[in-house]
Amino acid sequence: MFYIVTLALICGILGALQLLYPEQFYMFGRRWMYKGNYELSGAGKFFVRLSGVVLLGISIYGFYSAIVEYLYR
Repeated sequence: MFYIVTLALICGILGALQLLYPEQFYMFGRRWMYKGNYELSGAGKFFVRLSGVVLLGISIYGFYSAIVEYLYR
């Protein structure tokens, strides 16, 4: 159960960061490729935010399954 909660917490944090800061999250580790300013397209922002929503869904499901496992042990 510890692993489920830990994985759900990590997914929740990453999902929230993707929703709040899509350009910075996408460029994390990729800034060395670009000189000067960079611009993420609207479609790119959409897909980064969509993956954030998916990660938040995984996080909610992980917490739910951990609670159900704890209650029905």
